[in-house]
Amino acid sequence: MTDPNSLYGELRYWLVWVSAFGVVIKAYLTGKRGVQEFVDKLLNNHLAGIESATVSTEKETKTTNSLLKDSSGKLEMIQNTLADHHDKNLQVWAAVTENLAVLRERTHACSPSRSKRSAKRK
Repeated sequence: MTDPNSLYGELRYWLVWVSAFGVVIKAYLTGKRGVQEFVDKLLNNHLAGIESATVSTEKETKTTNSLLKDSSGKLEMIQNTLADHHDKNLQVWAAVTENLAVLRERTHACSPSRSKRSAKRK
């Protein structure tokens, strides 16, 4: 058999290396987990504000779009109403102009000074 002292010496030699390797691996995994948690928290905190802003923007955009759809029909109605009002206004002013022309002709034909002047000319 082998000498127990040499077995003990070999065990002591390799146990130090295995322990050192285990400590390095443990430190690496713990550090990696810590960095991952830090980055996750950082990104989640940063992205949480962006997510809430995106959600509120989506709601506001949908509200704005629905208001624009509703107001587009109202805008067409207002345009049609204004066009009708303009047409009626033109008809009224045409009638007013015609009536003023008729009144002018009547006043010129019926005025006494006109009659005397026209009689002298004949």
